[in-house]
Amino acid sequence: DLHKEYRRQRQMCIRDRVDAPVDPPADPVDPDPEPPVIDPPVDFVQILDDGEPGFSQTGFQYLANPGQPGYGTDWHRVRANSGAGEARWTFTDLADGSYRVSATWQAAGKLARALDAPYTIRDAADSVLTTVSVNQQVTPSDRTDAGSDWRDLATVTVSGGTLVVELNESPTGSGQVLADAMRIERVDAPVDPPADPVDPDPEPP
Repeated sequence: DLHKEYRRQRQMCIRDRVDAPVDPPADPVDPDPEPPVIDPPVDFVQILDDGEPGFSQTGFQYLANPGQPGYGTDWHRVRANSGAGEARWTFTDLADGSYRVSATWQAAGKLARALDAPYTIRDAADSVLTTVSVNQQVTPSDRTDAGSDWRDLATVTVSGGTLVVELNESPTGSGQVLADAMRIERVDAPVDPPADPVDPDPEPP
């Protein structure tokens, strides 16, 4: 009869509800998650050694295996009062921005280093951005990278994709000038924003 049919259907509905699968509980939220690892862009730091593409010189002497090795062992030099000498490091394909320019040299040696090694930093239009006089009798000590010590020369703004560093002989003849590696580092590159904080006590679904 209708009463029995109603009871049968009601029991079937109850059984279906009991047997129905339920969603698994959500994974627990780590209250102290690890911060995301952000890889720096590949152009953050570039090192250009003497003898590599992008380096050129006139009037400098090449020392492949000097008694006091420099970055990559070798370096160039121009002796005091030997006439005009110029070394150039040209960095290309740079994104516009601010770059820290650093130099390395071997301060130890039999022949005295210059007290006033003159560096000139230029832009893509060959305009002078800044000039720096450096005492190469003192070991660079502003930072250490790639197995060498570096002296920061200046931080300059690059536009046009090119940055040139020039080094000439001592203007006063105070000693020989060494041309080794140059290092540039982008100091204003944007980084990814931090991830949203994780709620340690989230509302249940």
